[in-house]
Amino acid sequence: MELIGLLFFGWIIYTIVKRVGYQEASAQSAVEPLKTSVSLNNENISKDLTLYDIKAKGNLPNFRSMHLVGALYIDDKETNLPFLSNFSDTDESPESRVFFQEIDFGYQDAGKYLPNWTPLAGFFLEGIQHPKKGERVLNIDIFWFDKNNPVKFFNGRIIQGQENILHQTRSQKSLTFTEDGYMDLAENSRKAKPIMIGIGMGMAMSDGSLDVKEGNVLKNWIKKQINAESESNKENLKNLLNDALEKSFNQQKSGFNAEEEIKLFNDLAPKNLKYQLIELCLDILSADGVADSKELIMLRELTEKLELNFDEVQNMKDKAILNLDLSKNSQLQSDTDQDEIDVGMKENLTKKEALDFIKNEFKKWNGRQNSLKDSSQREHAQKMLDALARLRKKYEDR
Repeated sequence: MELIGLLFFGWIIYTIVKRVGYQEASAQSAVEPLKTSVSLNNENISKDLTLYDIKAKGNLPNFRSMHLVGALYIDDKETNLPFLSNFSDTDESPESRVFFQEIDFGYQDAGKYLPNWTPLAGFFLEGIQHPKKGERVLNIDIFWFDKNNPVKFFNGRIIQGQENILHQTRSQKSLTFTEDGYMDLAENSRKAKPIMIGIGMGMAMSDGSLDVKEGNVLKNWIKKQINAESESNKENLKNLLNDALEKSFNQQKSGFNAEEEIKLFNDLAPKNLKYQLIELCLDILSADGVADSKELIMLRELTEKLELNFDEVQNMKDKAILNLDLSKNSQLQSDTDQDEIDVGMKENLTKKEALDFIKNEFKKWNGRQNSLKDSSQREHAQKMLDALARLRKKYEDR
């Protein structure tokens, strides 16, 4: 993203220099109002970037000598929502990620004219974030005014100085976006959060009952989601999540299988929300102070079904269970099978893969044991080392 920013900055400098020289050479009287166009730049400065040029033609809109500037914004025609910036160079302000460019013509006398299409500005497709997925029509608007009589914008909307606008130009471009836009992601997140409660409830009730501490984890998570919501949506979200809590509790009592919900969540949720689900499940797993085998197995399976980075989840799990009691773990299988669950080993590894995993985990836990100050945490680390030693013998003997 920094590279895109540098390339973008260099390109803007180039177009400004080119434009100013062209204006001085071609100024003349005319009656054609200033208009703009947008087109793909075929002189790609990078094969990885898609650049669109914005050009202008006609009379500059200043009726007297002034410092002429333009404020460029991009909106979605159907929703009237602004496009966002993917890097800080084109953020509207430190408080707003809305895409913005200032076009500075400098000090201009009245009556100047651009007889040919002249480069003004441009944008990289990779540098903007669309609101909605699919085929969209982009409104590229430029608001022209005297810099000494400014217009104040916030989130792409005029909030002060409307009367100072001299002229507005608009060009349009149809583009197809194959990835979800920011409004799609927001809607998907809204749909995904009740499912997170259902999956969390499945982990909490894996033993057939809901422990009070685990129930409180779910209730506290709901409170955090509501507190982070805007005032206008708090009540709706509260009802939505509380209904999901009651529904999932009743479903788990009747032996509900969450496979379809996990699949739906995987389709809906962005990656950051998937990791939030893992955090929620780890909080539930840790609530009663015991690393339960069924919960550890569910965590491993959930990681695979959500297609998350195994090592990242393993690190999250290691931190969460550091203070948990492994000795009270329900023994579901043989000792070494239980060891595989405790250390978080994937299923169906080859001998080499298993020994490589054991070697890396042993090194990690040995380092932790030497650095931990808390005696219970050192004891936990030793139990992990003992489990890994048993597993190493098991797989070496194969």
